[in-house]
Amino acid sequence: MKSALVVALASSMAFGASVSGRIHDGSAGVGGMQVRLWGLGPKGYSFQSPYGSVTTTDGAGNYVFTGVAAGSYKVDTRMPNGVSGNWGDRWFDAVPPSADGYVMEDADVFPLGATDSLPGLDIQVEVNGGFDGRAVNQSNVNQGGVQSRAELISDRRVHHNDTTKNDAFWPGLFSFRGLRPGATRLILHDPNYNLADTIRTPIAVTSNTAPTISNVVMAPAPTDPREPNNSATATGSGFDATLFRGATPGTFLATGAIGPRASGDTDWYCFDGLATDRFIINVGGTLTLEDNTVVPSPWVDPVVSLWSGATKLGEDDDSGPGVASQLDTGELGTAGRYCVVVSTFGDTAWNGTNQNSAGPYALSIALGNRRPSLTASFNGSPATMINANEGDALAIALDFTDPDGNITGGTFELRDAQNTVVAGGTFSTATGTYTVNWTASQTAQRGGPYQLVATVADGEFTTTATVNIVIAGVNVAPSAPQLFFPDAGATVTTRTPTLVCLEADDIDEETLSYEFELSWADGGAQSGTVTGVDGGWRFDAGTPPEVRYAASAIPENALVTWRVRAFDGTALNGYSVWSVEWTFFVDSINDPPGTPVLNKPADGEELMTRAATLEASNPVDPEDEDVTLRFEVARDLAFTNVVVNSGQVPTTVGSTTTSWTVPMNLDWGTTYFGRVTATDARGASSPRSNVNEFRVRMNSSPTPPMLSGLTCGTVNVAPTQVTVANVSDVEQDAIQVEVKVFLASQDPATATAIFSQTVAQQGMADTVVSLASVPWMEDTEYRVRVRFLDGFNMTAWTECVFTLDAMTSPTGGGAGATGGGTASTGGGTASTGGGAGSTGGGSGATGGGAGATGGGSEAMGGGEGTGGGEGTGGGGEGVAKPGCGCTAVDPLAPFALLLGFVLRRRRVR
Repeated sequence: MKSALVVALASSMAFGASVSGRIHDGSAGVGGMQVRLWGLGPKGYSFQSPYGSVTTTDGAGNYVFTGVAAGSYKVDTRMPNGVSGNWGDRWFDAVPPSADGYVMEDADVFPLGATDSLPGLDIQVEVNGGFDGRAVNQSNVNQGGVQSRAELISDRRVHHNDTTKNDAFWPGLFSFRGLRPGATRLILHDPNYNLADTIRTPIAVTSNTAPTISNVVMAPAPTDPREPNNSATATGSGFDATLFRGATPGTFLATGAIGPRASGDTDWYCFDGLATDRFIINVGGTLTLEDNTVVPSPWVDPVVSLWSGATKLGEDDDSGPGVASQLDTGELGTAGRYCVVVSTFGDTAWNGTNQNSAGPYALSIALGNRRPSLTASFNGSPATMINANEGDALAIALDFTDPDGNITGGTFELRDAQNTVVAGGTFSTATGTYTVNWTASQTAQRGGPYQLVATVADGEFTTTATVNIVIAGVNVAPSAPQLFFPDAGATVTTRTPTLVCLEADDIDEETLSYEFELSWADGGAQSGTVTGVDGGWRFDAGTPPEVRYAASAIPENALVTWRVRAFDGTALNGYSVWSVEWTFFVDSINDPPGTPVLNKPADGEELMTRAATLEASNPVDPEDEDVTLRFEVARDLAFTNVVVNSGQVPTTVGSTTTSWTVPMNLDWGTTYFGRVTATDARGASSPRSNVNEFRVRMNSSPTPPMLSGLTCGTVNVAPTQVTVANVSDVEQDAIQVEVKVFLASQDPATATAIFSQTVAQQGMADTVVSLASVPWMEDTEYRVRVRFLDGFNMTAWTECVFTLDAMTSPTGGGAGATGGGTASTGGGTASTGGGAGSTGGGSGATGGGAGATGGGSEAMGGGEGTGGGEGTGGGGEGVAKPGCGCTAVDPLAPFALLLGFVLRRRRVR
């Protein structure tokens, strides 16, 4: 990150800082441009309150932000919706590294004090270009809801995002404006991964032009080569772990895909692990470019977990770069069968449901660094305690090994009872063994007991071996005291606890004193001496008496390590070895856990699913108690209208975060606010977390139906069925097909249909509805209407009008042609013609229209729609007639010309 003050800061007495400047085209100011002040928050830079702000330039291109809080900021400008032109988005970027104002990461950062004034942040905008097009499948069916990206081939960081339209006017349309001129790559991604990632390149973008490119055809998503691998027992789930066991351990590499989204697809990779194995597991979404270069996917957000049987041992969401996941398993406790499971974020049940994304990914599993081993032995046996006499020559063997062969060195130190080093140094680890040789002098007893501490390290782990050495002399030191209270690992509720040890054994039956030594973090320590029972204690004297030491005040929440040694009064060698070390925790007042951070949904995020998943960091409790999280979702920032709360959710074991999915579906098209509070086992609660605002996207209707099997005009045989081409719903709602038949003379808005049936969409290609029960009559004109319903929205009607004339008229004056043309919603032509008269001929023609629609880009650029169109001749208002031209009945048809004009001026994002 760079920080630059390219304009001098001026002192101001006003409350809060101010930022101002001018948006211009090189000379003249540009009015009506949106300017955004991005402040640094806990999740990065944001222009949303309370971190940033948004304003609009005046007619001269000037802007100003006032009352700005102290902090670090960036500034950019963009053309808002409703403003015509092709101005490109641009950042204030004057100091290297610079991407000429087109990359947020390189934009200048400027710090503001509480009362600073920062004028002169002028940004020059450029007239850029764009293009429009449609995403279709191999059957040339428009594909709505497809995620699309236009990026410079020379610098992929310069890109605009869009989502193809999914409505009756512009199905499958993507539209980019404000693109920087140059060779551009178009990328299409189906969020459900029914269709494969598709790339078209190069597309030449030039200033102030926005051509329409030909349809971009998306092929079906390829088959995952490892399927079936959706469970631990699936035939494709296992792999041979012997690649980890060579002299140079190998890495398991695999590519796969999650999809279709939320359809139950998870990928399992199972292998046989050994005790002390440690694995580093990485998984990230991938996108393959036209030259087969694999880059991170901007849309696929994978998650990874490790399982032993039905027990989840750990999981990770985004510890890797970007939205990639990385899981460090730590050292495995036992040998057995282990499984790595890949899904995408939102699937907290790890069963392929509630996934927020789908698509290809790359997985790697490699052995991580493991701890070296170190043992000490004396006279051929493992040793932690050695008893010797003055004048003895001791040879203590150190044996060490490392499963990864990366030990970097070893050390040893031999210290006396006064903690003075009497021998020590480093040793080579090349041979796997080293011998420490030491001869106890004739006065060695006076400094005893001794302690040998040896270590080996591999750069990450250090392993220690400790050997206590007691040298016998005239006087025999007492044995080590036995710690009694508080128990190891206990919690005490007072800052002045009484510590208790048991009397040590002294063969000389001398009165012993006991030296208590306490220490805690940050160098805190205290010590004291207590006199034991007169005459000491012998093993044959029954239960050893208790020795008590009253500690002085210890800091709250201190983790105290304590030990005791006995002293028999002989200055030369009267000390026992130190006892084992125990720890206890001082907790006289319960402190609440730390404040959690609500990570997901991100502030300002729009969700594709109604069952929102919230994720928060796991806070640390000062007393190391179990912590639960309480998530809340509300409709307002003040949380006066709480929709749902999670209750107390235990934090996820083996992860730094905990996720919770709301137990019901939230409302489409609604803004919500989320927050989280942590509570420890004794009920102390943390401050509330940050509040993130998120929105559940609007539910969109399916595309209008297309009919086959009906002939519009005059028919001689009554139809027996109507065939409707199936469509998909971007929200994966269940689609129903509604069919109605009216007499053509009836008003469908008020009349009762002579036939009405609603059925669920069937099969993969078409849904067939039988008309066998319709009471057809000779020489009667009928109207057949069809539309789709998804439970939330309904499409426009598609209809066919025809006359049933089972018998040929004996007289005639001409015949009209039926059929003629095709219809499409949002950009096709429609025409019908003809009719037959029994007594005089004549024909009528009804006309449709043609419309081209324009879209917009999501993040950068603008957009404008072009087109319009009028029908001529007789006929209705865009009525679909299969076989002779079908069009959806549009209730807003009288406003089509006006809407076309408005959309030509609208910059679609």
